[in-house]
This record gives sequence, structure tokens and C-alpha cells, in this order.
Amino acid sequence: MLFIVYNNPLLLIAGQYVEADNGDKDKYAGDGYSINTEIRPFESKKTFFIGRYDVWDQEDAGYKEGDHADVKTSILGLVHKYNSNVKFIGSVKDTAFDKID
Repeated sequence: MLFIVYNNPLLLIAGQYVEADNGDKDKYAGDGYSINTEIRPFESKKTFFIGRYDVWDQEDAGYKEGDHADVKTSILGLVHKYNSNVKFIGSVKDTAFDKID
């Protein structure tokens, strides 16, 4: 696993790369990466934007023996911190499954 983060008062960008073999069970074996961000353009820092993009190449996708599949997920959202215990989050998510023979 590799994990990288850059953070400052206006922006956070983080990414990771993972390889998994799950021992003798190939159900979740594969590799992929994830990139996420927070953009904090407002001076109060109470309202900010979030985003995430994931790609996972699953070795055995469950269609038939030896199949592969890519799963790509995007998430975009808006967050408002009401107080230290409450955040309102609105988000949209899109997931695409690409079967690879």
C-alpha cells in the first residue's frame, strides 16, 4: 500500500494505491487506487467541497473463472459544518462496472 497526502488551509489532496490477494480466496483479489480532495474556498471553513475517484481492478469478478472487471466510482459533495458535532453533507455518486474478458 502506498499513501500520499498534501494538506493546507485551502486544499487537501490524498491518494492511495493498494494491491490485495486475500490469501487463497480470490474473491476480492485485485489492485486499484483512490484519490480524494477537500476544497475549502470560504474563509469561515464551515462550508467546503469534497470529491473522490476510485478505480479497482478485481481479478475474479464472479462472472466465470478468470474474469476481470474494473469498477470506477466518482463522488462529489458539499459539506456544511453546523457545529463540532453536526455536519450536513449532500453528495452524488456514480459507479461504472466495466467487464474485461
